[in-house]
Amino acid sequence: SYSSPDLNKWKASNLAYFITAEHRSGSRDSLETKYRAYSVLSGKEIFSGKFDVTKDNMRASAHRIADGIYRSITGKRSIFNSKIVFVSDRTSRGKDIQKELYLMDFDGRRVEKLTD
Repeated sequence: SYSSPDLNKWKASNLAYFITAEHRSGSRDSLETKYRAYSVLSGKEIFSGKFDVTKDNMRASAHRIADGIYRSITGKRSIFNSKIVFVSDRTSRGKDIQKELYLMDFDGRRVEKLTD
């Protein structure tokens, strides 16, 4: 069973938020993760999330967890699930300039070429 942390001992450290994680083996290839975020000043839990993380969805799960924690603290949408559209000439050869449209995750991963 899970017990809440003693947030009173963290108040003197000027820490505003405290995040805990609990991991257990889930189904065959998954890891069951539980995240909680607490406001040290109010002493209350402000976020709780349970995620089944696999090797295939690890990055997406991390983005969802970060988004949930960010939203609970700020009340606003985060960039963690955002995509960026950009133009690049990376396929150009010499004087043959080719500009293409690409899409990527906010952190620069999973670049996908949209045009040809």
